[in-house]
Amino acid sequence: MLRFARPLLAPVMQLRDGLIRNAALHVGRFISPSRFLRERYLAAGFSATHFEVLENGIDMSRFNVPWQPRPAQTPLRVTYLGSLAWQKGVHVLVEAARGISPQALHIRVIGNLQTFPDYVQRLRAIADPDVITFDGAIDNARVAEVLANTDILAVPSLWYENSPVVIQEAHAAGVPVIASRLGALTEKVRDGVDGLLVAPGDVETWREALQELISQPERLAALRAAVPKPLSFSEHLARLQEIYLGGNYSAILTQY
Repeated sequence: MLRFARPLLAPVMQLRDGLIRNAALHVGRFISPSRFLRERYLAAGFSATHFEVLENGIDMSRFNVPWQPRPAQTPLRVTYLGSLAWQKGVHVLVEAARGISPQALHIRVIGNLQTFPDYVQRLRAIADPDVITFDGAIDNARVAEVLANTDILAVPSLWYENSPVVIQEAHAAGVPVIASRLGALTEKVRDGVDGLLVAPGDVETWREALQELISQPERLAALRAAVPKPLSFSEHLARLQEIYLGGNYSAILTQY
């Protein structure tokens, strides 16, 4: 049905895009949470003078749960926290864990199991149940608790990310991040400093990175020690006030 409707919808969508673009060109300032997003807009013809790069703020008061160090001779604790959808690359992480001993690795996959049930079924089919557990969705109030029992957060995305809040949550909890070398993730994770960047979709490279962290606990400790504190809500608000009050222009927040 949609296939036959496409020719009729095309002019409507073109008009819509034109109206949005025309309105956007009259905005005095855009606020982008990443340099990556800013560059995408500049490539589309927007002026660099219209953009401010400002990371999203986070409620730091939620992250007052002390981190629990991993006891010696216990598995590396890896957490995935987010949507269970193909583009998030969870299957890459699951496949990368195959062949690694449950005495060396435990991965918690946390996310809604009902949104894309076929994809979740695929994940379960390829997962080693001794290594990977599917915990379902959790309340936001429990994120700090989960991260307090995590050695490293995994963000194996296969498409562009702008500014995933989960990375800021990990940083608020002092947890390093292993992420795809893709889009704005390369800004949010400093490879070899406070986390690792890995080729997106490359199962073998992800497996090697996991094995490296397992075999070099001192490396993980060094990454953790370098995790930066994210921007707080109050710091974000102060910067927004500077932007709004510091010039005679309007501002809008832009985000994928």
